[in-house]
Amino acid sequence: MSGFFGIFRPQGGPVDLEAFEQMKTAMHREGFDGMETHVEEKIAMGHLMLRVSPESKYDKQPLKSSCGNYILVGHFRLDYRDELGDKLGLTQSELEVTPDSQLVMLAYQKWKEKCVHHLEGDWAFVVFSFHENRLLFFKDRYGISAICYKIENGVIYFSSDPSKFVFKFIDSRTINIEQLCRLGYVGIGVEEGKTLFNHIFILKNAHILSINQNAFAQEERYYSLNILESLRFLKDEDCSFELQSIYVRAILSRIRGEAKIGSFLSSGLDSTSVVHFSSLLLSQVDSSLSTFTSFPEYLNEVPEKYHSKLNERPLVEIFQRGYKNIDAHYLSLPTFNILNLFSTDLINDPIDPIITSNSFWIKGIYSTAQEGKIKKMLTGQMGNFTISWHGPFNQVNLLSQLKISQLFREIREFRENENCSFFFAIKEKIFSEHYRQFITLRYNLLKSKFDLSDFNKQFLRDYQSSKLSLFIARMPGYRLFFSSRAMRHMLLMRSLAAASYLHYRDSNNHCLEVVDPTADIRLIEFSFSISESLFNKRGTSKYIYRKMMEFQLPKEILFQKLKIAQSADILNRLEKVSIQLIALKKELQLGQSRKIVKDDDLDFTCFLEQNDLHQINLSRRMGMFLLRNLSLSCFVNNNYCNFKN
Repeated sequence: MSGFFGIFRPQGGPVDLEAFEQMKTAMHREGFDGMETHVEEKIAMGHLMLRVSPESKYDKQPLKSSCGNYILVGHFRLDYRDELGDKLGLTQSELEVTPDSQLVMLAYQKWKEKCVHHLEGDWAFVVFSFHENRLLFFKDRYGISAICYKIENGVIYFSSDPSKFVFKFIDSRTINIEQLCRLGYVGIGVEEGKTLFNHIFILKNAHILSINQNAFAQEERYYSLNILESLRFLKDEDCSFELQSIYVRAILSRIRGEAKIGSFLSSGLDSTSVVHFSSLLLSQVDSSLSTFTSFPEYLNEVPEKYHSKLNERPLVEIFQRGYKNIDAHYLSLPTFNILNLFSTDLINDPIDPIITSNSFWIKGIYSTAQEGKIKKMLTGQMGNFTISWHGPFNQVNLLSQLKISQLFREIREFRENENCSFFFAIKEKIFSEHYRQFITLRYNLLKSKFDLSDFNKQFLRDYQSSKLSLFIARMPGYRLFFSSRAMRHMLLMRSLAAASYLHYRDSNNHCLEVVDPTADIRLIEFSFSISESLFNKRGTSKYIYRKMMEFQLPKEILFQKLKIAQSADILNRLEKVSIQLIALKKELQLGQSRKIVKDDDLDFTCFLEQNDLHQINLSRRMGMFLLRNLSLSCFVNNNYCNFKN
């Protein structure tokens, strides 16, 4: 993905060229297609180019408008360009030589801030108006992009890559303790729009930020998703056909061009559907698709009867048999050293410095794709909420509305489909999901041996903060959902906020572009317009998805009930570098984070004898908490050690 950065000094006078050069040096990386800058009295902008789309060969940024009043810089990957070109009065031949940045400039000149209502895709950009002496930041609705900024002494600094941006401002006194403690609890994370540093912010999805000549910033939301069901279909096939039509168009918009394309591929419904349609579309133009699947390296160290729940390679191989233009890559990454992740920029990331149990294979896949000259990677991460939502609270919603007869029918049909008892059907469709959430909450916050409460207690004890104490007192707990739609909306918004930045960061670090057709705005809006009773009909989970993909995916994929654990061998991998782990722990003990990593955190040898599934899952969770603990400790040690001084 392309990157950009800049400095704005609204009160006049020369910009800080030393800081600008430092930002330029930090942003520049091998593998991109060049960097251009533009410097004037009040404004300095830089752009790191990655040419992926056919029109990008005509792109040159920073871009000045034909009228001379505006200058623009950003990252762009526009969908449905034909429709936008028609609105702007461009012919097809003109559109073919007009890069996305130029389309956005024309749209801004025509509609000003309202141009965002005509732009779809992944984009984030900055426009400076010479006449108004005003800087405007724009962020797409749910796309893969980022803008962070800081206002300091009347000067505005901005960048698309926070990890390359904060170097100038890293000061132990600027750490946001509340956000740091939010990150210390599983499932919460940094508050949207904020970072782990005070006064450094990231623009939220579907927002515009305006900064005037007095360095006054005003943020405005320009879009909110309507989650009310509004569509009715005469036949179920009509709905599935329309869903497939929108979905295929979303994929087609993202794979167009001549760039070499790859895709993450698991045995799940979302990535398999992305690969299925992508492969069919690419075969029409004699192009291939590279797929990347991870699997455990130390599978032989657990009983064979558990392999089907820990390794998705056999299912992926069944799926790929019918495709001739797929170049499959199966990666166990046997030589990958997880501890190397602690020496990268990731550990200083101001939004999410956590190294997870999946980080090593995600980085491994990106690195392998980069070595294979792949310029674009597909993912289907948001499919869980847009095309394959499982509707966990549909029956609870019926019960709350006293629709007893409909509830009885759905319970009966679920019992018949699953060949189970009526009691089991009631438990599974009404009580199980809330029970699972409650147990997870207790495990994460109360009962876990590896709970990170010590991390937060340290800061409460050493650096008393009334604001932080209030935050801990109102820690989010169990939330009782009665609406499947409300839960889906909440999870989608949370996931999109995190994924838009993380995908941008990781792909940018590997000089490629990542796209998610399951996060297409038209697909999201259409899926939320379908009634929940149709999405999961007659007690059948993911009914409309299975209707759409019927006869297109193998039955082993379409009707699989197993949820295969990823990174099942994470503790085995950590055991291989135990000496380095101990050395890292000793190094951390010398810093301010000495109380965060406890001695028994590294004594995990008792879990390596994985003789039953419970112990395997426990070892995975232990590995996750250990990595989380070490990540936060490293972040504190690197950026916070002088706080008390």
